[in-house]
Amino acid sequence: MPDLGYVAREVISFLKGCTHTEKPHISVLGPDRRTARVAFGKRTQPLITEEEEAEAFYEEIDPYRRIVPYVFGYYADFKPSNDERVVETTFTFCIRTAPPNVNSKPVPLDQQFRDVKLRVRLMNEKNAELLINIRGFSTNVSLRIQEMLKPVSNNVQEIWFEIPYASYSKRYKGIPHKVVSDPSIIRSLATLDKTDSGYYYFFNGSRGARSLDRRLIYAFAIRISVKKLNPELVRVSVLLYNCGGCVVDSKWRKVGSYEVARYMLPGDPGNYRIDRWSTEYLLEIEGRIKWSGYQKMWTWKQSFDSYVVPGLKGFLPKNCLAVENEEAREVILRDWHIAKETVPKIKCDNVRSAPEIIKEISSKYGYQKAGEYVAKAFKDVFQ
Repeated sequence: MPDLGYVAREVISFLKGCTHTEKPHISVLGPDRRTARVAFGKRTQPLITEEEEAEAFYEEIDPYRRIVPYVFGYYADFKPSNDERVVETTFTFCIRTAPPNVNSKPVPLDQQFRDVKLRVRLMNEKNAELLINIRGFSTNVSLRIQEMLKPVSNNVQEIWFEIPYASYSKRYKGIPHKVVSDPSIIRSLATLDKTDSGYYYFFNGSRGARSLDRRLIYAFAIRISVKKLNPELVRVSVLLYNCGGCVVDSKWRKVGSYEVARYMLPGDPGNYRIDRWSTEYLLEIEGRIKWSGYQKMWTWKQSFDSYVVPGLKGFLPKNCLAVENEEAREVILRDWHIAKETVPKIKCDNVRSAPEIIKEISSKYGYQKAGEYVAKAFKDVFQ
């Protein structure tokens, strides 16, 4: 009998693998198409200015109030215990930059994907530092940015990092934001124009768009906020938003044709239904949280009267599970987990065998139930 742990790991590896047909089944974060249309589409929509509309915007993108499928992250409650305090959150994922084959020629993995690592360091609940690292085909880009959190409401401060274009700040100008639009970042988040074999591929559309003429620039945003719950307790929230992508031409100019790059097509655009590969998704996504100078204030059990029941309080993961390693002072965020569960053995009947028991049950109840079903069927027919 194979080891069940090995089987579970193999199944997880298959389901979340970035080379899975079209897109993986798990460890995937889909795009916020509404924001992408506003930020990167042809029509320029007015910014939200009215207070009521701003409140509606915040509610729409708030994963703690409603289901928001394009957000990955958490909030956690901490009690400051030192003058020097840090909460470090790391998101890792990969993006597809080319299909697995073009003109029946296989494309190397390092051309199909790029690995993205975003590390956020929140220091003393005031300053945020973002380290971006992108690795892939002839690409190794690193960039560090720092910004202060700014007040947005009573007892709440936050800052948005938008990469590599303005996205949510295009919808509501009131959010404190920093756009990270370094040219090296833009190019490293772009799909390939052609493979190293010199072949181009197509994107979807009414007639298909050549990869030589169109590129998709992946876009995302990180929202860091701190809420002061009381004089001794703070709630830290770090969220990754997937903004889909922006389509540009061969000269890296925005074309505003958002819908043209939904899929990559290795060959004839007419065959897109049987051979297509999704873009705009963040693949194999995971997160890690570490902290120092704080006392964690969440618990995995809650007490009600004299009862203790399982229940996570003071920590809320969004679109993922939270797996805590208390010795390493670390929490892992992902949408899967493998754990061993002890199940009580089924009580055996020492007198009769399993076939004998099944035969007895069938003879005792089987014909009776079958007769009842047949009688009911006749009754329904003749009524």
